[in-house]
Amino acid sequence: MRPSFSVLALAVLTSSPAVAAEDRFVLGLGAFDGIQFDDGAGEARFEYRSGAALGEDLGLSWSDGIAPLAGVLVNADGGVFGYGGLHADLRLTERIVFTPMGGIGGYASGDGKDLGGVFQFIVGSELAYEFENRARLGLYVTHLSNAGIHDDNPGTESVLVSFSVPLDRLF
Repeated sequence: MRPSFSVLALAVLTSSPAVAAEDRFVLGLGAFDGIQFDDGAGEARFEYRSGAALGEDLGLSWSDGIAPLAGVLVNADGGVFGYGGLHADLRLTERIVFTPMGGIGGYASGDGKDLGGVFQFIVGSELAYEFENRARLGLYVTHLSNAGIHDDNPGTESVLVSFSVPLDRLF
């Protein structure tokens, strides 16, 4: 993770009001290696974002709005990345929600881009418009790399159009 991203994320997390917590299902469609596109492929991403803030039951105020997530991305070259991590939904305006996220997981390249090893880190953010029915449509950009823990660390970015709905709207 670059220091500038860390500083920006910390500033946003400490200055923006958290959105009312709710469990969400997120579908993302777009491009794996979507910025450099030297070994690009189509990507689909499925993510569950919990609405239960960390430390909620313990009274830890520093964790207000920070909640767990779990997801899987698959690309058209047979690459798969399963991950878990944290996210925070931050309301910028009445309808615009910014969601930074970060996590760790395991990657299998299939016939696609070799990221240097199985263990990988993911960081990113989503900027979404929230409709009156609480569904969101957004742009979701993430960076996936091993942060130098393997000999080779090419990294990759994904650029996705995201659609999310609260789980209570699905059932």
